[in-house]
Amino acid sequence: MGKKPVIVALVLCITLGVAHADIIYLNTGGVIKGKIIESDDSAITVQTKHGQTTISRDDIEKIEECESVAALYYDKLDKLPQGKAEPHFKLGQWLKLINEPELAADEYEKTIIIDPNHPAARAELGYVKKDGKWLKKDSKPKTPRVVVKKTRKKPLDEPTDEHNLLAGASAEAKKLIGKLDSSVESERKDALKKLGELFRFGDVQAVGEYMRYREARLIITLQQLEGDILNLLHGQLDEDLRERQTRWYQRFNEATTMRARLHTWRTLELLVKNELKGLRKMTAKQAAGALSKHARLLVFLGETHKWLKAKKEFTTEFGTCLNDTFRAALWARAGNEKLSAKFAEKLDPFDKYLIRTVYSWT
Repeated sequence: MGKKPVIVALVLCITLGVAHADIIYLNTGGVIKGKIIESDDSAITVQTKHGQTTISRDDIEKIEECESVAALYYDKLDKLPQGKAEPHFKLGQWLKLINEPELAADEYEKTIIIDPNHPAARAELGYVKKDGKWLKKDSKPKTPRVVVKKTRKKPLDEPTDEHNLLAGASAEAKKLIGKLDSSVESERKDALKKLGELFRFGDVQAVGEYMRYREARLIITLQQLEGDILNLLHGQLDEDLRERQTRWYQRFNEATTMRARLHTWRTLELLVKNELKGLRKMTAKQAAGALSKHARLLVFLGETHKWLKAKKEFTTEFGTCLNDTFRAALWARAGNEKLSAKFAEKLDPFDKYLIRTVYSWT
């Protein structure tokens, strides 16, 4: 019969008070960890954290020396091919066997970053596949970041809400309302001012109702636009990519050696590539168009909101989902480095690196 798989394990040298440790692999598949203090042709004596033990050389498959768990781990990481999932998974299995569950989880996570559909790594991290998507056990399916309920389509012969609202308004009021979407700021402001000065009862009532409707319509349009952008950038991820980035970036900052920082940074680079996959699908023209439309809608919403507040009308607050990182990345994709730099100015170093990666595409 063949030999059982060798189960390896390591001990931190600080537990022995020395800068050296020995790993004794047994023919049975077990492991003894400690410091060899006596050795001859027939047996060795090992000092472990539990005391001394003597092992016959006939029971030993091999002996491996190491400085520490971290040193041996990084030695193995150094030899892994870049961008391949299976080697990270096998390293994770080794770490699991040597009772390093946190490091093993890191390697399983790297595995699914490279290959999101790696079933064994997913299983190790507690995922199950439901309806074609990987979910944490007992978790509910995730929904897009921004969800907008679709309204029933109106028959062609049914008047729009806007038409009904303006039914009692004068031609002058309707003309002024038409200027609210003008690209010229002075025209919009002049129209808003004159709309506020209308005194005819039908106009006052119709314009007030229309402006509330306009605000709600602008908010829904913005939600749909932001939802499209965010879902393109992130998709339906098994875990929030930004949270994963934050965790690894924090570990990068906390790393105490250059080796640790280097390997943590390599994982961050994998995460950057994953985040930018969706962005890369957008052409420069599409990115610029989406941002310009978003900016224009925000201006229109701001002007409408201000007008309603001045009239002491009920308004709905709206918080944009596109933060400075998203805008900087999108403007970088659009090829406008000046606008991108404006939003990137206050970003942390990792997010700035992300933006520079987008710059490199052009």
